[in-house]
Amino acid sequence: SEQSGRIETDDTPGTFWMTNMQNSFEGNVMAGSEHIGFFIEGHNKIRGPSIYQDPDLIPMLTVPTLFKDNVMHGNAFFGFTTYPRGWRPSEMVIMENMQVYRGLTSGMFIHNSGKLNIRGGYFLNNRRNGISMTGADELIVEGTTVVDRTEGERGGNCNGNTHGIQVHPIKNAAMDSTGTIRGTSLIDVDMTEFGKEGCGGYPIEIGWQVTGFIHPLWDSPTYFNNLKLDPNNVQTPVAGCKARDKCDIRDVAIEVFNDQYNAFSSFGVDGFIASPSIAALLDPADCNDIGECLLFC
Repeated sequence: SEQSGRIETDDTPGTFWMTNMQNSFEGNVMAGSEHIGFFIEGHNKIRGPSIYQDPDLIPMLTVPTLFKDNVMHGNAFFGFTTYPRGWRPSEMVIMENMQVYRGLTSGMFIHNSGKLNIRGGYFLNNRRNGISMTGADELIVEGTTVVDRTEGERGGNCNGNTHGIQVHPIKNAAMDSTGTIRGTSLIDVDMTEFGKEGCGGYPIEIGWQVTGFIHPLWDSPTYFNNLKLDPNNVQTPVAGCKARDKCDIRDVAIEVFNDQYNAFSSFGVDGFIASPSIAALLDPADCNDIGECLLFC
């Protein structure tokens, strides 16, 4: 509108469209949107005539008092997203027990954001990705279950290759640049049902959308701890070829700890998922090819 100083955008609606997260969100259900279930549109200042209420407030940095037990399903685009402006709360936000399913693209798309802890919950039957991220740092996915297709949802048609979680290789320039902040940490994530219906795809994919980023280099420290995969369902745990071929990401180095479910190695040892150029610096006897242009060392 003229007062808010922006063009009309209601052709891509969100059931919840939030610019200020200073609130409590518990037990809400966002279903059947033509576009987005829960949309956070961060700004660096309040827009429009309401600015007099708190002229010093920076909505981009606001923190909810509670985000728990929220459900997003059957949304045509994203169940939850911070695209395009992002959301960078001033302290870590725990997003507890989200249920995100039957999305026509990604269940959750986190963009230009950080300090988010997705704790518990389920992501399933989302046709492209369960959780996707670009230009996002200090993200934790912890104790969450991710499934690509359930038997009843497949219906004889897999509708494309779904990836469970897509991690982004490049730090967001707006985030901390001291090297003390991690990119993405996946901890106790359960993907044992992923791939059971034989629909293809990979539990984890290295992101390849790097348009607008300064350099195609892996500079987002990433950490996997106790990921649960079933080798009977998944032959290749991480997809890296598309990132290499489309945007020349050739220096992947992901720390793996507590691999007791043998998600990446047959011996449950700690190590690193690495590109061949990184693995070349090590003893070849310490590295095994895990497919998709990656090794475990």
